[in-house]
Formats: sequence, C-alpha cells, structure tokens
Amino acid sequence: MRTTQIEKARYIMEFGRDKYLSYIKELYDTGEITKKQSEQARAFVREWDSIKHKFRYVSDNKDVEYKCKLVDLLTDAAKC
Repeated sequence: MRTTQIEKARYIMEFGRDKYLSYIKELYDTGEITKKQSEQARAFVREWDSIKHKFRYVSDNKDVEYKCKLVDLLTDAAKC
C-alpha cells in the first residue's frame, strides 16, 4: 500500500498526528505496509511542522454547507 505525501497530509489534517501514527502502526502490525513505509510515514509526521505550509485543505460543497448549518444552529442555541 503506497501513499503519497498528499494522502498523508490529508489524513493528518483531518484526524491529527496521533491518530495517523496509530493508523500507521496498525497497518504495520497487520503487515499491510513494510517497515520502510512505516518509517517514512513517521518521518513525514516528524517533519509536518516544517512542511505543512505546502498543503492546504479545500472543502467540498457538502462540508461548507454542513459548517454553515452548524454555525446557524449554534447561534440559535446561544440565543436561547
């Protein structure tokens, strides 16, 4: 199972470093990735602070719509 830097960055941005590291450990333990792939993924996480400016998350329409509705509901709840 090969992952690109974009896929690694997306996973880190969506779920966080700790969850990504546990996901990588799980993949390694089940034999889905090699030791070298695991080490490369961990190195990517260690370098994340210095390279994260190269990546950005672009929301799709459903994500934007969900966040707008959530803000509206929270605003209404705060008024009560």
